[in-house]
Amino acid sequence: MQNQTKLNRKSSAFILGALTLSMAFVGAVHAADKPMGPPWDAPSSASSKKNPVSADKASLRKGKKLYKAACLPCHGATGKGNGAAAVALPIHPGNLTDSKRMSGQSDGAIFWKMSEGRGPMPPFKASFSDTDRWNILNYIRTLAK
Repeated sequence: MQNQTKLNRKSSAFILGALTLSMAFVGAVHAADKPMGPPWDAPSSASSKKNPVSADKASLRKGKKLYKAACLPCHGATGKGNGAAAVALPIHPGNLTDSKRMSGQSDGAIFWKMSEGRGPMPPFKASFSDTDRWNILNYIRTLAK
């Protein structure tokens, strides 16, 4: 009986793992089929805001940790917008690896977007301090290729 219980636990763990991988794969495949949504422009007052946090190793380490906790489910591990939760969203999460797209946005504009949110993206100003959001921004900048 004890061996049967161990076998059932192993089988359950295997099935759960397989389902998780399947959902992530489906998310990656179908996320590309979703629209990007209308253009999202920050107000000029936000766009001109300068990043007060240096993109040093400590900032990038903290930003990566916070990104994994809050952004990875939708934007994915590498920032392509293919996270497992992207499947359930009505629009495709932004591709943070697109260097043309990312270089066309100021730090202030991206900070404002993270802070205010839009549509399925929640506003993070109540969840993270200003410094934490600047750290996330510094990390996000490393994803663009």
